[in-house]
Amino acid sequence: MAETKRASELLGAIQAATPDRLREVLTALCLEQRATFTATYQKLLVDESQQLDVGDSEDDASASEAELPPKRRFPMPEGPAPQLGNKRKRYEVCKQCDKEYDSLVNTKTSCIYHDGELEVDWEGDIWADHDERCHGTINTEAMRKEYPEGFLWSCCDRFGDKTGCRKGPHRPQEAKRRRY
Repeated sequence: MAETKRASELLGAIQAATPDRLREVLTALCLEQRATFTATYQKLLVDESQQLDVGDSEDDASASEAELPPKRRFPMPEGPAPQLGNKRKRYEVCKQCDKEYDSLVNTKTSCIYHDGELEVDWEGDIWADHDERCHGTINTEAMRKEYPEGFLWSCCDRFGDKTGCRKGPHRPQEAKRRRY
């Protein structure tokens, strides 16, 4: 019973913690305990051979090594080390749809996105009574989020709140794939 209460308290604390705090705690645990390091390594990194081949985009090859952040060195905790090899992040954020995805289940149709820009629909009724002098500028990120139906995608002329018009594999936000 006490163990269930402790588990419930811990899960509540995890849910309430900020992402920065969670990263800090996980990093500290990985540096202190080999078992935690190994388990985390196996959950967050995968062999490149496990990843589905969905092709490379031109953007992936455009960044130079100088643009990548420097690798940080951490002291390894005691105990058996995980197997080394060409590794990459298992979970990444897609630069096309801004959603997190699992690289092990990234297919050629996993991502639904727009490849155009949101443009103001000046002829739409939503802006009929909008005076920019007193209501604020229309063509802003804040207005795109608050009134997506007042904008059109340049790629398909659909309203801003409509689902994507393109399908493809998710693409990582990093300019170049890094190996670990």
